[in-house]
Amino acid sequence: MHENLLEISKKYLSDKVISQIASAVGMDESTAKGVIGKVFPSLLGLFGEKASSSEGAAEVFDTLQKSESGMLDNVSDFFNGDQTETITKGQDLLGGLFGDKLGSLSGILEQIPGLGKGKIGSLMGLLTPILTGILGKQVASNGLNASGLASLLSSQKQHIQGALGSDFTNQLGFASLAGGSSAQVAQSATETSPPVKPIRNTSSQDITSGGGSHDNGGGGFGLGKLLIPLLLGLLAFFGFKMCSGSKDGSKEADQGTLLDQAAEAGNSLKDGATNMADKANNAVGGAADSLGNAAGNLKDGAANMADKANNAIGGAADSLGNAAGNLKDGAANMADKANNAIGGAADSLGNAAGNLKDGAANMADKANNAIGGATDAIGETMKKTFSFVPQVEGADPAPALSENVQNFAQKLRALEGAGETAYGDFSADGKSRFLYRIPFATGETGVPESHQKALINKLKQAGKDGTLITIGYADTRGDDALNHRLSYGRAKEVGAWIKSTVGEDASLESFSMGETDRFSKSDFSKNRVVEVWQVLP
Repeated sequence: MHENLLEISKKYLSDKVISQIASAVGMDESTAKGVIGKVFPSLLGLFGEKASSSEGAAEVFDTLQKSESGMLDNVSDFFNGDQTETITKGQDLLGGLFGDKLGSLSGILEQIPGLGKGKIGSLMGLLTPILTGILGKQVASNGLNASGLASLLSSQKQHIQGALGSDFTNQLGFASLAGGSSAQVAQSATETSPPVKPIRNTSSQDITSGGGSHDNGGGGFGLGKLLIPLLLGLLAFFGFKMCSGSKDGSKEADQGTLLDQAAEAGNSLKDGATNMADKANNAVGGAADSLGNAAGNLKDGAANMADKANNAIGGAADSLGNAAGNLKDGAANMADKANNAIGGAADSLGNAAGNLKDGAANMADKANNAIGGATDAIGETMKKTFSFVPQVEGADPAPALSENVQNFAQKLRALEGAGETAYGDFSADGKSRFLYRIPFATGETGVPESHQKALINKLKQAGKDGTLITIGYADTRGDDALNHRLSYGRAKEVGAWIKSTVGEDASLESFSMGETDRFSKSDFSKNRVVEVWQVLP
């Protein structure tokens, strides 16, 4: 039997941790405690929905393999300090795993009192490492595979529904958590039972309702659904005989005989149920034997395939050994011929070299003159034609960058492929300074609320000297021109927000570097960023 993960989560969501999360999100502690009581079960339900298919379970399992459950050893230390990176990683994990489904869930959770569009994303990002840590720990300690993980998440249905309530669970669209209520089951039993005439003071409605409750509690093999209508029919038959005998004044039925008949009918029903149970047990035993035989056949077949594979590998190794020997002999022969040819070529080259030296000296003089002129022309042309935003339909015009920013942009372009670590050497001249990097979800623009405070602190530290620059990057997926337009639009929006914050008189320029894999070769989300730099005169 699987443990209740919501009960386990209370061990890690202590009052101190809730206080830290509330501070990071910007809400009071008492409100945060109630909100987390809804958001955490909702996230667990979202993981359960994803794992309800074999493909989804495999994807969730792979995600947990990459997560770290070690943070659970000291959760309060984990949430100390700035939580910007934690929020970003959590949001990226949820976005990659659930896509549009995450947006729908966020829209519904925003309706919880005390939450809003600016806080729900940050709160889910902070709760994600706790949830993945708990799940990862369960997978590791119990040796679960993807199928076992799906079973674990499926077992949490009643706990999630108990925490959220049926109405809120249905509103969130968790189809796999939906189940018929006891009232619905009772109604179903009433509709399938035949009408029953009154027996003394007991109405047909009372009898039918009791049958419905019995059926709801039975479960298992479903024998109650077969016995209840039959019992009700027998009771109705005997009741009808007793009532009709009194009504027309004829001889009253012998109640003792009727009770004997009822007992005999009950024994018959008992024998029938026992017979059905024996057949079910025989069927299960036969299925177990068939599965055992099938497993044995699979084992023998696998062993046979392994032998054939070993034989094939051995033969391939022998063939490769022979081929290697032939190549070695051929290479030695070719080396001898090459040495002879090189000796003759060396003499010829010596003679030709003298002639080439004189001609080369003459050509070098002419080339130096030509290169000098071309260099001047190229420099002027680069200044005139350098642009980081292609002219595509719907795009803003290419920015008119100052010469100082043009030179900075060309140096930054030269770092493509060198990685983020090259920034240290690049800034060593004291003319350029990296300030902040803002990550974006797919299609997102503007300055996320979770990054505004940290960016303002960086701008204050930089002062008002020189020129502020906002540079947009996009990941390598999709159309190149459209990625240029999107990343340039993000850079402009961040620039506009900075000017509205530090003052419209601030010197600021924006441009796009387009698609890149500079920040990560495997995680696309890390390349959807806007960088803020300061370039000094």
